[in-house]
Amino acid sequence: MPAHHTSLLVTLGFLAEILLLVHCSHARSADSSASQQVPARCRRDQAAALLTVKRSFNFTNDDEPPTTTLSSWTVGTDCCRWEGVRCDNVTGRVTALDLPERNLQIGELHPSISRLTSLQYLNLAYNTFTSSQLQVSGFQGLTQLTYLNLSTCNFYFQVPLDIFRLTNLVILDLGRNRWELLPSTVVANDLSKLKELHLEQVNITGTAPEFFKALANHFPLLQILRLTGCSLSGPLHPSLSRLHSLSVVDLGYNSLTGPLPDLFTHSNSPLLRELVLAENRFEPSAFPLGVTGLKNLMILDLGSTNLVGAIPTSIGSLMSLTELHISWNSFSGRLPSALSNLTNLIILDCQGSGLSGQIPWLTSLTRLESVWLAGNNFTGPVPLDGHMYPYLIEVRLSNNSLSGTVPASLFTLPALQTLCLQMNRLSGAIEEFQNPSAKLTDIDLSSNQLTGSVPASFSYLTALQSLQLDNNNFTGTLDLNPFLRLRNLSTPSV
Repeated sequence: MPAHHTSLLVTLGFLAEILLLVHCSHARSADSSASQQVPARCRRDQAAALLTVKRSFNFTNDDEPPTTTLSSWTVGTDCCRWEGVRCDNVTGRVTALDLPERNLQIGELHPSISRLTSLQYLNLAYNTFTSSQLQVSGFQGLTQLTYLNLSTCNFYFQVPLDIFRLTNLVILDLGRNRWELLPSTVVANDLSKLKELHLEQVNITGTAPEFFKALANHFPLLQILRLTGCSLSGPLHPSLSRLHSLSVVDLGYNSLTGPLPDLFTHSNSPLLRELVLAENRFEPSAFPLGVTGLKNLMILDLGSTNLVGAIPTSIGSLMSLTELHISWNSFSGRLPSALSNLTNLIILDCQGSGLSGQIPWLTSLTRLESVWLAGNNFTGPVPLDGHMYPYLIEVRLSNNSLSGTVPASLFTLPALQTLCLQMNRLSGAIEEFQNPSAKLTDIDLSSNQLTGSVPASFSYLTALQSLQLDNNNFTGTLDLNPFLRLRNLSTPSV
């Protein structure tokens, strides 16, 4: 056989061998891929543990029936497909138990939950534990838990120490229970991975400085801190300024005292998106200027914090702000025109704060939904043009000294539901209007100096429920017959 034929046959044989190897490799890869795409079934021991835990649940509450009976939790079926259960696709071990808001009546959580050793996510929020003290004998084995939510579960007494021994926790929500929490409980454990702590309405004993120092020392990665209504007393402690990753701080409705410190600044809290210090007992303090440097701030609530002096014009630097709550303080001077820079603002809340002068025209704030400026000393015209605010739902400008006419365009705002302009000095006639709002339910123009006849256009406000026009100087006769089409309207007060 010629040499070149021999060489050709060898080459063809070599190529065939390579193609065969490639084919086999692809086949093995396809088999491996297929095996990875089929999730593992739940392990028997995991199903048995869950069925034992189910015995802790009562499904016969007559007052508030449960929204589920966990009927899918059945012997012999794949527990990875059960309601509220998720598993690891490879091992078949349970990794999540997610059963919030089922109206379940739960006695003592069965210790067999500790056999779910791969559990990372546990959410039983908004169910009712009939044993007011959580029995945590099964929690020691849940060492992989990163998320725990037991909020609104009817717990009393002290927060169990074992919860703070779950050292892999990233998110912990124990809020809206009537637990007590000692700062020493926090100090005694190391939750250095914790990023979210929700303790709303948990009674924190000890002083606020003691607790804040414990947070700063033991939760260095904390991003979300919600301590609403926790009975915290004493001053804000500078240790909070060491938690540089904070994006949410809610310390509202406590008994914090002393002057309001300028802790929350761009250098201390560059990521802060929400700051709530409302309803505390601070000494009279100036508006904290450092707050106005928080470029990412979206929600600011300093209501009832005993602020005095002027609102700084630098508030206009908070370009990301969507909610501004500074009601029930003792400011002096005007509402800064720099507010017009806050083009993302949805809620403007400055009620009862001693402000005076004209309200600036805020025509650039086209995303506004709520304007609450009642109970001040504002003068001048109503600063709202009904053609500029397509999302405006609620306007409260009562109990000021506003003058001029009522803009008829307000009654045509497509989203408006409530308009309160009572107890001002508004005068003149209200013009008839076209395109009446289909959502306006409440109008109060009482105790002004309005004249002329009541607009017949009011009878086309099809959603109207309350119309208060008394203590004005209207003239003429009001024909009530057209108002009969307004099925939800109580008798107009004229």
